Amino acid sequence: MKKLFSIVVVIVAIAAFWIGTRRASNHTSVEPMLNTNAAIEHEIEGQMQEPNKIPGSSVKALCVAYDAFLKDPDLSPNHNKIENYTVSVREGNKTFEVYFEARLASGEKPHPGGSTQLGRDVTYAISKQGFQVTKRTFYK
Repeated sequence: MKKLFSIVVVIVAIAAFWIGTRRASNHTSVEPMLNTNAAIEHEIEGQMQEPNKIPGSSVKALCVAYDAFLKDPDLSPNHNKIENYTVSVREGNKTFEVYFEARLASGEKPHPGGSTQLGRDVTYAISKQGFQVTKRTFYK
């Protein structure tokens, strides 16, 4: 049940991002976006970024990795807040690599190593067959 909850949280976050970008552009439905003039006007205003197209299999791998991230016993409760990370997904032949890169705290200077005041850099390898965590790597 917790895994399902984590997946729902990620889907809700993606939906909230999408809705937020729609609101920022003052569009309440799809029809105005189909209007060429509205698209040009919107581009000129520079309010909307290009959409992030994410393959479903990458989203699935991200959900598995996020669930592992939340449950990771080696991350303190202060270090598993997703808003303190930038996340990237790379697809290989047999696995996905989901990299959680800790952001710097306000005023914190970059330094060698895989941790900041806000978190620890970690990568989860997710198998394409079965979508299970096969490896976890922290950085030093």
